[in-house]
Parts: sequence; structure tokens; C-alpha cells
Amino acid sequence: MLIDITKTPEQNILDLINESSEVVFTENDLIISAPVIYVPLPGETSNTTVTVTATQTSLIKGITTVKYKRLDLSKDFENYPSSFTFEIGMQRPVIISNILANLNINNRAYLDYDFITDTSLKISAVFDDYLYCGSKTFTLVFE
Repeated sequence: MLIDITKTPEQNILDLINESSEVVFTENDLIISAPVIYVPLPGETSNTTVTVTATQTSLIKGITTVKYKRLDLSKDFENYPSSFTFEIGMQRPVIISNILANLNINNRAYLDYDFITDTSLKISAVFDDYLYCGSKTFTLVFE
């Protein structure tokens, strides 16, 4: 399943569950736990699990664990630039927006930003983000 960047991470997880089940669940039917790192077995691509629990009002009852792959900033973005050039005096929010646009990430709410130095920016997934994990550091060049 491809991630729909116009949806929230929770909606994407719900789509993943619906794609693999015979029932179409709504957000009112399920409680989805925070993601947990999963070490894949040989041949697997999953790196995350969530526990899915049916609500009392759901037509289906029970609990299950769902495995899936979060985008790992440290591994899945290796083919993207790790250095960006900006004009001297460029404001930090503009720098962040520019880098995210280059990575095709449109929702910055689920990431943390740490300017390690004036020329180094570390972007990290928040610990409970459903779509991203890991971190990546970018070199900032000013001309």
C-alpha cells in the first residue's frame, strides 16, 4: 500500500488495516496503539508493529498486531541530497520547508528539527509517529 500524504498517519494505518481485512473499519471502530520498533526476520520489510483493539461499539471484537514498514529517515532517504545550499540570512523555517520539499515530505508536524550547528540540521521522527522513524542530518551551505 502506498502512503497517501494527504491523510493523517492514523488514517493511513486504518487504510492498511482495511486493505488487509474483509471489513471496512472507521476510526470509531478501532484503537491503534503507538508504533513499536520491530526487528524484521530475514526477507521481511516490516520495521514496526501496532496493536489494534476493537472498540466496544465495533462490529468486530478482539485484538491483533499489525506489522508494517515506516519510512526510515536514516535509510530510506539515502538517495536524496544530504547537503543543501541557501542564501546567507535565510530564515530557519524556510530552510526546513525547502529540505522537506526536496524529500517529498509535506507534513512537518510529525518531525523534530535540531540545528546542531549553524551549518547542520538534524531531522528526526517523533517517537510515536506512524509513518516515519529514525533521523537524518543535513549539511547546510550558505553563499
